[in-house]
Amino acid sequence: MECKGVRICENSRCVYPSPAVDTRPPAEVVAPVPPPHPANPPDASSLAAASASAAAPLPPAPAAVAVDVVAAPKEVVPGPSHVAAGDPWAHQPSRPFLVEVSGFGFEIHNGKAAALGAGLQIAYRFSRWLALGARIEGTGEREQAMVRGRAAYRLYDFGLGLSVGETVGPLFADLSLLPELTWLAVEGRDLNPGKSVTRWGAAADVRLRLGLMLGRLCPYVFAAASYAFRAERLTVDDSPYPSTTLPRGNVSLGLGLAYLVGVPGANGAN
Repeated sequence: MECKGVRICENSRCVYPSPAVDTRPPAEVVAPVPPPHPANPPDASSLAAASASAAAPLPPAPAAVAVDVVAAPKEVVPGPSHVAAGDPWAHQPSRPFLVEVSGFGFEIHNGKAAALGAGLQIAYRFSRWLALGARIEGTGEREQAMVRGRAAYRLYDFGLGLSVGETVGPLFADLSLLPELTWLAVEGRDLNPGKSVTRWGAAADVRLRLGLMLGRLCPYVFAAASYAFRAERLTVDDSPYPSTTLPRGNVSLGLGLAYLVGVPGANGAN
């Protein structure tokens, strides 16, 4: 009487009946053997309690613990795409610019004579440290004493050659060597007023520049020295007086301002 549900009394204990063991070959389909009924069927109250327990909802699963996963910050490598717009220190060490157009002014000395001059330069950088440049410049009038009287002269030159340089942060430096084609214009004074003559020549120019890159603009200072392959003589037309030979060397100091085309980080240029 104490065994409820499908349990049965066995050796004075309420146990579930053991399932029948199927010993026949697996090929045969054997109908399931229903468990034996207990000696005393359960009453209605026990059946109602079993139905209520079976219909009760399962306890809710434990709530998952929310874990905030914070992605590790990626390392940002400085480059053209990370240069803020309008940053005055924008530069690219690997390739500072593609094309440079610059104007400059200088003071030139040749022996005891000195004058002011100006010029224009354009350069194309085709590697990290090597560029090809062309330059044209002219000087003001200088006077030189002759055996008798004086003569005034101007010097113009055009050069084409290579320069090597390096950029460190916003600073840059380069050294250029340019063969030059020169044009000397001589005008007489005192004994030969109004008389003039021009001569073509050749020279070599070496120039060191130091500058500061401010975006597309680049102010710089430079020092230059040139040496004429042939000594020039100050003679005016058919003057009967002995001529005066000009010193072959010229030394210049000046300031310039370059405009850089193709600065990395500006309009996607490299």
